[in-house]
Amino acid sequence: GPASGGQGQGQGGAGGAEYAADVPTGWQAQPLSEFRQLNFRVEQDGECYLTTRNVRGGRLANVNRWVSMQFGQAPLTDAQFAALPKHVLLGQEALVVEVEGSFSGMGGTKKDGYKLLGLVAGTDEDMQTLKFVGPRDLVEKHRAEFLGFAASIRRSSGGAANATPASAPAKPFSAETPPGW
Repeated sequence: GPASGGQGQGQGGAGGAEYAADVPTGWQAQPLSEFRQLNFRVEQDGECYLTTRNVRGGRLANVNRWVSMQFGQAPLTDAQFAALPKHVLLGQEALVVEVEGSFSGMGGTKKDGYKLLGLVAGTDEDMQTLKFVGPRDLVEKHRAEFLGFAASIRRSSGGAANATPASAPAKPFSAETPPGW
């Protein structure tokens, strides 16, 4: 409800999103939720979503939850985590996480031949993640789109971002310049 402590976005509906991005053609917007500040379906079985709130437990612990709990792989060590490749998410450096195999999501159903391509940015106290999960071939096919999408995500200007043409360059910040500046 309104007592959830947001920044008073008041626009409601899908149009009042707090983040904007250059969305790849064919990606279908899905309803937002507490843990999905951007949420898209990619083709039939792919999901891509941004989480910027209530991500607890630190960056390595979250990545290892993806790697070991969702994919059943050996958890990453601190050194492996630090050595992950880098990309941009929300205008800051993010680590790129890739894991594939049998995926067990929230429903618990195992799906073989799946892949997670994820980004984790921020600090252990204030973390942002962007996850793309789906069949391995689908994730690989959309890899470049995912990385471009990630780099384009920015805080929207109060819901008016939907009026911005997709061709507009991504600017991390904008401000009204006072007269005389």
